[in-house]
Order: sequence, then C-alpha cells, then structure tokens
Amino acid sequence: MDVGWAGVDLLLMASTVKVLRAGGVARGARLSSVEAQGARSGLRSGLAAGGGRFASLPRMAKVAAVAGTAYVVVRHPSLVSALGANVAKWLSLPVWLGQFVIWLLVLLPVLLMVRFVWRWILVPVLWLLMPLLRFCFSRFVATTNISARKSKEIITPAS
Repeated sequence: MDVGWAGVDLLLMASTVKVLRAGGVARGARLSSVEAQGARSGLRSGLAAGGGRFASLPRMAKVAAVAGTAYVVVRHPSLVSALGANVAKWLSLPVWLGQFVIWLLVLLPVLLMVRFVWRWILVPVLWLLMPLLRFCFSRFVATTNISARKSKEIITPAS
C-alpha cells in the first residue's frame, strides 16, 4: 500500500518538475538579446539570481511549485521536520530550533491568510452582528427572568 502512495507522490513531484522545466524553456525563448547578454556576462550571480528565479517563472510553474510543496507538507510532515533537523545539525544548532524555523517558514503564508481573513472579514461581520446578538441576548434574559418569576409564583403556596 505504501509503495502505491509513494508512486503517487513521485508522479506528482515529477510532473511539477516537468512543468517547471517547460516554464524555464519557454522563459528562455522569450529572453531578449540584452537580457541574455547580461546573464552571460555574469551580471546576475550569487543569491540575487537564486532569489529572483521563482519570481521570474511563468504563472503555471509557480502554481505547480506551490501545489507540489503544499502536497508534500500535508502528506508527509515528517519530511519537513527531518529537513529542519538536518539543517540544524549542519549549522550546529539545536534540532528543535531548526524544526521551529522550518515550520515557521512553511506555516507563515497560512498564518498571514488567517490574519487577513480575521482582520478584514470576521471582525467587520462580528461588528455588524453585535447589535443583533445584544438584542437576542437581552430578549433571552428577559424571557428567562419572566419564566423564573412564574415558576416561583407556581411553587409558592398562596397564603
């Protein structure tokens, strides 16, 4: 059974890599002569070139890369934890610190989306619903008080 799911994972990641390579070929075909000459002369090197690679990919390749990463994170979170542990060992840091940093980087987009939804959707909706909730709560309390008074009248014997 595990072999079958490993095959599905491999198929998904291989198709992602294929889309990324196709995007790179398409991007290379679109390079103007000035951009190609600048890249050949070494103007873009080091970390700046690595950081700009993802931004320069076609939209389809970006979607495939993010979807593939999300799939691996959801289906195999132990791989992410192992990556954090290995990076921490390479940098001579505690394992928990490496795992914390890796998971923070993985979950940061989710936390930002939750913050956006909370701030711009839930808070205004709750703000609009508060008068209705107050009204319903006051009616509930008033109804409860009337019911309590009636039950005391029924229980109390007439003198």
